[in-house]
Amino acid sequence: MAAHIPPDGKVNNNNPRYLHLYQHYLSEAFNIINNTPISNDVDYLESQINNALINNIPSLDERIKFINNMHAECSGQYVADGYLSWLDDNIACTWLWLIIISDGIKNSDLLQLLESCEFNTNHITLKSYNELNLDLGFTPSNHKERLYVIQQYLDRFCLDIYAKLEIIKIMNNVWDNSENLTPIVKWLKKEDETQCEWVWNYFNKEVIEKGALAAFKNITKGVVSPQEKYIMFFGFYVFWLDTDSSKKLFFLQMKNSWAQKKSRLNKVKKNLRGINVSVAPEVGKQLEELAVSYSSTITKVIELAIRNEYKKFKNK
Repeated sequence: MAAHIPPDGKVNNNNPRYLHLYQHYLSEAFNIINNTPISNDVDYLESQINNALINNIPSLDERIKFINNMHAECSGQYVADGYLSWLDDNIACTWLWLIIISDGIKNSDLLQLLESCEFNTNHITLKSYNELNLDLGFTPSNHKERLYVIQQYLDRFCLDIYAKLEIIKIMNNVWDNSENLTPIVKWLKKEDETQCEWVWNYFNKEVIEKGALAAFKNITKGVVSPQEKYIMFFGFYVFWLDTDSSKKLFFLQMKNSWAQKKSRLNKVKKNLRGINVSVAPEVGKQLEELAVSYSSTITKVIELAIRNEYKKFKNK
């Protein structure tokens, strides 16, 4: 992708990922400290970059030369979307996001993954998530935001584009060869909100809160909707660095516990009345938003709305 440099020597690029790379390049070149969270506002990013360029390189000719060099360097770091298409899978994306944010200062999990694949990292420098100081200004709570974090990291964690692409290929292969999740899928249903809530709460309590993955306590607080809990459970399950026997035992205990829970739920449901209701698409979306807002399920939101309306009716 060639840089478009107008006669006034200003950056003009509508790809926010390139603009983030430009910002990083400028901060390294001129020791600029940027304390503002990462933004995807193209106009804002271009303004910040161009102001820094003008302030640090008054000469138009020198500035144009610098921009050309900057774009060439950044193009050598940019990871094209095609290499990341496997992350369209919500669970794969969550798994890789967990690896990236867990690596701390020393890239321990990433290095362990690469070493297990016999990839020699001695000839390259890999920067960890913490070292890159990626201030997002938010904690990712959905697939789009997690993919955004991954893109930001992969664009900058290694300066050698060939090594970078090879590492991404390795991570893709590791995911493809990861433990088969079919036994879980057979009984864990994404559309069963009650089950998704229970499974995530069980995993969170037994694995995260009890210490095995304690470092993720703050991150998991943002997991609200049943659909997100379903995705996060699978992502954490694959990421969970434990022995196969321990994971299989945990899985068996969880499945048995759910069977008992389901038996109790079925007894309760005998006293409930089932109804089939079709609503307009926008109403369905509103119900989902309310469920997320109340940290509840769609069924409970509907029950609450009916109870409130019935109280109003009786109080007339």
